[in-house]
Amino acid sequence: TLQNPINLDSQKVEEMVEVCTKALTLCTNSLAPNFTQALYGDVVLVEKLGRANWYAWYSSSKDEITMKYMDRDKEEFMKTFIHEIGHRYYKNHLSREKKQLWRRYDSQCHFAQRINLSDWIGKDINLYAKKNRTKTSVGVKPNEGVPAKISRVIQGGVYFLLPDGSEIGAYNKKYIKDYIKAQTGIFPTKYATTDVEEHFCEAISYKAMGKLHPKSLEAFNSIIVDGVGFSPESANFK
Repeated sequence: TLQNPINLDSQKVEEMVEVCTKALTLCTNSLAPNFTQALYGDVVLVEKLGRANWYAWYSSSKDEITMKYMDRDKEEFMKTFIHEIGHRYYKNHLSREKKQLWRRYDSQCHFAQRINLSDWIGKDINLYAKKNRTKTSVGVKPNEGVPAKISRVIQGGVYFLLPDGSEIGAYNKKYIKDYIKAQTGIFPTKYATTDVEEHFCEAISYKAMGKLHPKSLEAFNSIIVDGVGFSPESANFK
C-alpha cells in the first residue's frame, strides 16, 4: 500500500503507483529463493530523507519502506524500490549460511582488483566535474558537468584535467579506486562498495533490471540461488 501523508498531488501518486507496480512484476522468486515473501507492507511517501541525495530508506525496526517522490528516471526509481525490498529480504529472509558466503564474496571483491591509479591517467572513466561557487564536485551524471580525466596522482590525492585545460583536485584515492571497480563491474555500483548489505541490494536490483554484469550475475546466482561459494577473478572484469 502506498501511503501519502504529505498530500502529494493525486496525479503524481498515480505515476508512482504505476512505476512501483511495474517494479513488483520483476520481483519474482527467480531473483532469489522465496523473494516474494518480502513483498508486503506500506510504502510511505516523504518530502525529504536524512540527506539530500537519499531517495529511499528501509527501517528494519518498523519493517517499513519510505520513498521520496519520483523526480527522476523511472528505471532508476524502479531500481531504488527493488533495492529497498532487497534490504528487507536480506535482513529477514536470507539464510545465515548464504549471508556468510556473500560476506566472503564481498570481501574478495574488494581485494580481487589492485587498482593502480597511474594506469588510468588520461583515460575516459565516465566521471564529470560540476563547478559551483565554493567547490568542484566529481560525479557520474554527464548532464551535470564536463568530462574529467585523471591528470596526475600524488600522495595527497588524485587530480583531474578538464576540457578547458584547468586542473581540479585533490580527490580521495579510495573514492576514485572504488568508482573504477564499479566501472569494471566487479561491484554493480560505487555505492555497492560501501557495505556488504548494500552490495547485495544493488546486485539484486540490477539483476531485476537485467543490468548486472554477467560475472557478477554468475556469482549472485551461485551464492544466493544455489548456496555455493564463488571467488571473483579480476581478469573477468574489465
